[in-house]
Amino acid sequence: VEKSFSSLYPDILEKSQIIPVSIDLRKFKPINDLTLRKKYCINKKLKVILSVGVLEDIKRVDLIIKAFNYLNNYDNDVLLLIAGEGNCKSQLIKLTENLNLKDKVWFLGNVSYANIHEIYNISDVFVLASQTEASPSVIREALACGIPTISTNVGDVNELIVGQCNGIIIE
Repeated sequence: VEKSFSSLYPDILEKSQIIPVSIDLRKFKPINDLTLRKKYCINKKLKVILSVGVLEDIKRVDLIIKAFNYLNNYDNDVLLLIAGEGNCKSQLIKLTENLNLKDKVWFLGNVSYANIHEIYNISDVFVLASQTEASPSVIREALACGIPTISTNVGDVNELIVGQCNGIIIE
C-alpha cells in the first residue's frame, strides 16, 4: 500500500505516516468450532467455506459461487457461507438457485460485529475474490482466527499470505 501511495503522492510522502489496518486480536482468535457449529446448526462433517464483504460486482462473489459449484460436483460435504449485503444479493441468490445450490449456499446477511468472529471460526477456508482492495481487514480477521485463506492478489494481501503456509493467492 505504501508503494502505491508514494507513487501517487510523492510530494507529500515525507509529511505523512502510513498507519496499518489493525484488528482486535482479543476478539479474532481461534475458538472451538464444534461448539459453534452446533450453535449455528452446521454439521461437523461439512467443510465450510466463507466469504465476508459487501455484495457488489467488484467483490466478484459470483466467481466464488461458480467455483463452489465446481467443488460441490466433486465433494458433496461442502457448505458456502456468504456474509454481507449489497446490490448484487438478489442476482447471487438467483445464481445459486440456477446452479441448484440453494441448500449449499447460505446467505447470512450482515453479521453483527459481536458475532462475526464466530462465523470465521466455524469455517475451514476463507475466500476473497475482489477485483481491488487496499488492505482487506477480512483477510486479517480470518488469519487471526486460524482460518486458511484463498485470495486474489489485491492490495497488501501478498504481505499477509506468505509462502502458502496460511493460504494461497490466486490471479
